[in-house]
Amino acid sequence: MKGIVSSQTLTNLQDGVNTALSVLGTSESLVYPKIAFVDDGSATNGNILGTVTGMFDNGDGTSGEVVRYPFSPVTNPPEDWNFGDQRGEVDETIQYIEVSRKRQGPKDSRLYVDTQDVYGIITGKLDAIMKRAGMLWDLQLAAAINANGTAYDGKAFFATDHPADPNDSSKGTYANSGTVTAMDETGLAAALDLYAKVLWFDGKVRSSEMKAPVLLCPTASLYLKARQLVFGSIIPSVGGGSVASGSSAFNGIVSDVILWPLLVDSAVANSTKYCYLVSPGTPVKAGFIVSPKRQPQFHIAGIDPNEEIRRKYGAVAYGWDAFGGVGLGLPQDVIRFTVG
Repeated sequence: MKGIVSSQTLTNLQDGVNTALSVLGTSESLVYPKIAFVDDGSATNGNILGTVTGMFDNGDGTSGEVVRYPFSPVTNPPEDWNFGDQRGEVDETIQYIEVSRKRQGPKDSRLYVDTQDVYGIITGKLDAIMKRAGMLWDLQLAAAINANGTAYDGKAFFATDHPADPNDSSKGTYANSGTVTAMDETGLAAALDLYAKVLWFDGKVRSSEMKAPVLLCPTASLYLKARQLVFGSIIPSVGGGSVASGSSAFNGIVSDVILWPLLVDSAVANSTKYCYLVSPGTPVKAGFIVSPKRQPQFHIAGIDPNEEIRRKYGAVAYGWDAFGGVGLGLPQDVIRFTVG
């Protein structure tokens, strides 16, 4: 279909893509909805839980906004209150987690109306365009996890010396990073022990209130081993001189096992060995936060022959963009363990 393409045809194409993109956030293939608190207003009557505290400027004009999540945890452990004594009081503890929202999008691609099959080229790439656009928050979150930025307590997000309460060192420390020898029963049990030993702000373990975690694996080899450990063999197989029973002691302790190749980054040492136990994100407690103000939206410039790109270059340009961000939440809700 080289040459003139009707404006209505391109408009219908654009609208169809955006209709498809609008439901990508519910795709079962995406990981971020399964492990993060997604603050897009969908569960809170259209109002996000975070507070936009200001805009930030990168030197070339305003490029985003900062969303702040105040978090007031239960920090006071129970203690004896003897008759005749006054009840003790302490100042409330409030921690703040901030997520930066930015405009995201690739460079537009330009096509020339008179010499190229505009409609054919765009429609031929739509499946790939939508898949890549739909992966935006997965890509952003995987990068944030690998970057291991600073948590609210001033420590690296994955660390061995997180203070239970940054304002009271007497409550002790906990680790959300460790190492196991192999992805086997002993190794997974050790990782779950680390998960169970995480301290809350009152200095007490909080494993009883945490949901069964999701296990993230970066490679197929680790994923297959972990999946067999958690769910057992679908078809009993012979290994090590014995027949697998098909049942698993870990079933119910771990809620799901997910293969997430986006965690593999050649620039990050051990990224192929890092596995994660993640407590599913809730509005109150979450290891990761995804804050999309605007989901990916597809556009075609030059639909109208009077638009500048069409008038000056005889071309149309297409692409997509979004506005939002991801951030690290509570280190108490995630542990990372190195296998091997």
